[in-house]
Amino acid sequence: MRKTHKKQLPLPEASTIHPKVKELEKISGILCANINIYELVAQDLGQAEHNVGANGMTVEQIVRAAIIKQMEGFSYE
Repeated sequence: MRKTHKKQLPLPEASTIHPKVKELEKISGILCANINIYELVAQDLGQAEHNVGANGMTVEQIVRAAIIKQMEGFSYE
């Protein structure tokens, strides 16, 4: 079963010089204030029938990665 959220290890203090810091902080704040987003995405992802194999990304990680993908215009390659 895919987890919705997993406590991550803290990262070193990020530099506030990068031009996207404020934008990403705002997005993070929106996601943290609306955690029901993760439940909706989990419903769309569905459930695996078997609980075997490696643990995949959490729903939160998928949402955040998808936002970066769209913001930067990355492909799935």
